[in-house]
Amino acid sequence: NTTGATDAQVKAVEGFISTTSIAAAVADDELRPALDKLVRGTGDVTKAQDLLSLALDISAGTGKDLGGVSDALSKAFNGNFKALKMLDPALAGLIENGATTDEVFAALGKTFKGAASTSANTASGKMKSFSIQMGEFKESVGAAVAPIIEKLLPAFQTLGNWISNHVG
Repeated sequence: NTTGATDAQVKAVEGFISTTSIAAAVADDELRPALDKLVRGTGDVTKAQDLLSLALDISAGTGKDLGGVSDALSKAFNGNFKALKMLDPALAGLIENGATTDEVFAALGKTFKGAASTSANTASGKMKSFSIQMGEFKESVGAAVAPIIEKLLPAFQTLGNWISNHVG
């Protein structure tokens, strides 16, 4: 934790990532870097979480990679709309007419609203969500078992050495 966030803040963000992963059928390994880009771009975790939801909808609606969409939203938040125009050329007119960042984000929200949820609720999305949850389960089990194996490993090595020295 290099940001100075409290344990409670870190736990809240982890909870958000877990919940979002299940709801959107997107692996936490994709969500963390996307959220990181948005936090760095906005300087605000709550705003970044809102933009991540928008990024998930845009990604699902366009088929574009979540990292690229998050990067485009982060840049747009700071006034650089070029990447957003490439994501949705229909925004060009709105941007050229002087729309604010909030107006552009609202237009994107209207266009892609619910796309991530719709995608997650297809048969394919449900299978992906199940696969993600099984992967998380394996990680949890591995994390719980690893310290036990580490403690037992020297005994197993000693036993293995004894067997190889005394048998055969």
